[in-house]
Amino acid sequence: MTASTPSPTFTAAQPLSGECLPCWEAVTDAAQAEARQRQGALLPALERWNHPLVSHAELEQFAADAFSRITGSAVDVRTVRRWIRDALERDAGRRDWSRPEIFLRRNPPLRPKHRAELSADEQSFAALFDIITLGFACPGKLSPDEEARFWRVAWEEYQVLITGGTAPKRAKAELLAFVLRHANWLTQGSKNALRMMVARQFQKFSQAQPGVSSSADAALDGRNSKRGVSTAQPIPAEDIEKIIGYALFDCGARLAQARRQLLRLGPETGISSATLDLLDAGKSKSYVNRRVAQQVQPQLKALAPYRLGKQAIDDATPTLHRDYSALRSMQIVNADDYTMPVYFYLPDGKGWFELTRGQVLLFIDVRSLKIITWALIPSRNYTALNIRSAMNTVCLEQGRPDVWYFERGIWQRSNLVKNRAPKSWRLAHESQAATEHGWEKLGVRFIHAIRARTKPAELVGGLLQNLMEGCKGYCGRNEREDCPEETKKAKLAVEGRRDHPSKHFYSFDEWHAELGSRILAYNDEVQQGRILDGRSPNQAFEEFWPHDNPPVKFDPSCWHLCAHCVSEQKVSVDGIEFRLGNQRYHYNGDALESFRHRKARAYFDPEHPEILGVTDMAGKNPLFVTRAARTGFADSISEDDGQRVAYGDAVAGQKAQVGLARARYQSVKATFNRTFRKNIVDRETASLGRDLLDKRNEAMEQSTEDTRRRARTTKLARSVGVATATIDLESPETEQALRRRADRRRELENEQAAEPGTP
Repeated sequence: MTASTPSPTFTAAQPLSGECLPCWEAVTDAAQAEARQRQGALLPALERWNHPLVSHAELEQFAADAFSRITGSAVDVRTVRRWIRDALERDAGRRDWSRPEIFLRRNPPLRPKHRAELSADEQSFAALFDIITLGFACPGKLSPDEEARFWRVAWEEYQVLITGGTAPKRAKAELLAFVLRHANWLTQGSKNALRMMVARQFQKFSQAQPGVSSSADAALDGRNSKRGVSTAQPIPAEDIEKIIGYALFDCGARLAQARRQLLRLGPETGISSATLDLLDAGKSKSYVNRRVAQQVQPQLKALAPYRLGKQAIDDATPTLHRDYSALRSMQIVNADDYTMPVYFYLPDGKGWFELTRGQVLLFIDVRSLKIITWALIPSRNYTALNIRSAMNTVCLEQGRPDVWYFERGIWQRSNLVKNRAPKSWRLAHESQAATEHGWEKLGVRFIHAIRARTKPAELVGGLLQNLMEGCKGYCGRNEREDCPEETKKAKLAVEGRRDHPSKHFYSFDEWHAELGSRILAYNDEVQQGRILDGRSPNQAFEEFWPHDNPPVKFDPSCWHLCAHCVSEQKVSVDGIEFRLGNQRYHYNGDALESFRHRKARAYFDPEHPEILGVTDMAGKNPLFVTRAARTGFADSISEDDGQRVAYGDAVAGQKAQVGLARARYQSVKATFNRTFRKNIVDRETASLGRDLLDKRNEAMEQSTEDTRRRARTTKLARSVGVATATIDLESPETEQALRRRADRRRELENEQAAEPGTP
């Protein structure tokens, strides 16, 4: 219908010719939903149907587009034109488009009825009625199996009527009338189409072999039974293997590229000519024959991970869903290391700063996914001491878990992690019952994960990193791909020494505090997964706490049973020095002087390596010494006050190390009195000697006083900015003048500082 062809005028007040429009409540829900969809699509067009500025063709196209948007299914304009004509006829000039029943399809399916409502003539088709009303998922859209079942039951009902004495022609007429009345959607109400369909189906049953008519096979469409059965010549298995090999090992599992390579090589590949002809079909470079792709592509996807390696194989391994409901808090503790996606800065020891992401160790309770302790390590690598320190913290604060669930690597190889003493050390147990060393002896088992995805800490680390995207210095999960441009520019500015890092990044202390706040936020955030199911980690940790069998908590009175290692060390001139792994530990101080050049027992706590406990060989006279700090070669002359102070502290410790020996020497020297014979001289010689001795003492005192005066004068001259070459350092008047000048300068500075607004 175009703009030049006027639409016919519909004025009939009756329903469509030959149609009995059912009651709205009598039709099925599917028919009602379809009618509402048509109402939504046709309503704008019907309201403007007689508008003088819009043609009927435009309105029909608009309605077709609207129906496609609403349902997602395309419809042609001819069908929409029929829907509009039906609605206009059913409306009968009322222009009341709010009634959904006028948009029903022709002969819509009715709601199912009970077989008791059937008439006496229809009771013979009760079984078929049950199929129509209750046997279809969607009446009007039957699957092949549903349609075959329908015709099988119809055939059986038909045979029952014939066996009961009803003429075949009359039995078929009664069946047609019943189907038209209760399943008119089967052929859209066409009696002739239904008659032909019944004849075709009954012919199949009558020609079926004995035993087949009792099943639905005779009623199935032959095309459905043959669907998916290939009639083409099969591709040889040897050719499939060669195509897979070329694609997998030479083309990175890209089938289209392998096809082009095989066509270039031709018969040299050993592939049959028939298969090469299949590969040569199609002109597009990316085209692959459908039969070849269906047989090769699934196998390529299955074999590609084994070509890539272990990580890809793990990703292709099916997921094992584990049940957490039987676990309790602190039953299993999982830990892992992370390189968080945030840069912070540290002094580089060369007068500037370096940017690093450091390492973070997270220890989580598996049942509640709560982070129970964590450690921020500013270096690129962490050590076994970091792991063991965090383990000790967990046991001190939350108690001893039943299982430590770690990864492999250093978590499995290190002796400190499993509480086996390092080489030349032993555990510092003091009771016979505590001699069974190791966590295993304390009832704790170790489990080491093989795959990363089996560790719940991986999930927790990902959720924690989700909270860091607003932090300064955020560089993305995969820095090569998702690092913000702002962070890249900031890194270049800091590395080029154009900007101070505090402008763009956190310091270590700032990032430590910020990371702690993010962890607290994670522990308080409610999660909806299958593990927590609407709880926060803190709530789950408290809810699943095993009050009936709580974990054992180590207190300081028994912490030495699994925290300390002891070794016999000789106290040398440098104090106590030993190595654990690649770390060197050096301890000195005046407390060690009493053990100098003797053997002592050294108690080492990996959680606090900065302090070493020392006793004598009998375990008496306990004391603590601190770890000696390393100083730079030029710290004594550095312009940095902190470095000079550190150097001074190191020198003080060095002197304290020998202070007792020096004092002891002076004491021994004073105690040991030598005896000598007295000189016998005359009176004049003795008087001259006394005079010379007095003169020498006076000269020495004067020399000392002159030296001190020169030092004081030099210091005063530097403080007031006077060059020492221009003054007399020997004169007392010079010292007095410089002192008055320094006092005056100090008074002026104090007056300026007291004035308000003085910078």
